[in-house]
Amino acid sequence: MSATEAIDVERTIDRMTTKFDELAVLIARGRDAWLVQPGADGVWSVKDVLAHLAYWNDESKPIAAERIQGIPDTGDGNYDEVNDRVAAERANWTLALAKSELKATERSIIELARSVPLENPNAGMVFKMIEGISWRHYDEHIGSVRSWIESDPGR
Repeated sequence: MSATEAIDVERTIDRMTTKFDELAVLIARGRDAWLVQPGADGVWSVKDVLAHLAYWNDESKPIAAERIQGIPDTGDGNYDEVNDRVAAERANWTLALAKSELKATERSIIELARSVPLENPNAGMVFKMIEGISWRHYDEHIGSVRSWIESDPGR
């Protein structure tokens, strides 16, 4: 999203809710016992993917605050260390907790999108981040979650 590109809040929210709903439908098709088995996305179970997405949805709030202030992303785009740390911290989460936290953070990131001051010169940077953390990030994981659920021998 360039500085001159118009920000369409509702379009962004529509994209987010479409991906959130797509993932929810997939999860509803899976057996709980299968959703907690490792291997759905690398070594992660579907439960781990949900906990991972919830973390990044929640992390969008402090990142947005930095972007509104004009503080750019100084990371190298390699988030493996953060992802590994968060996965270890949330390894004992139940599937129910991962689902619950994901739903709560989905509502939160939608509220965040609605609260961005569009008159702020950094609003475009904030929306680029929100899109990357929300619907674009879900896109990175939905295919492997779908394949895993469809490969369940107990279905």
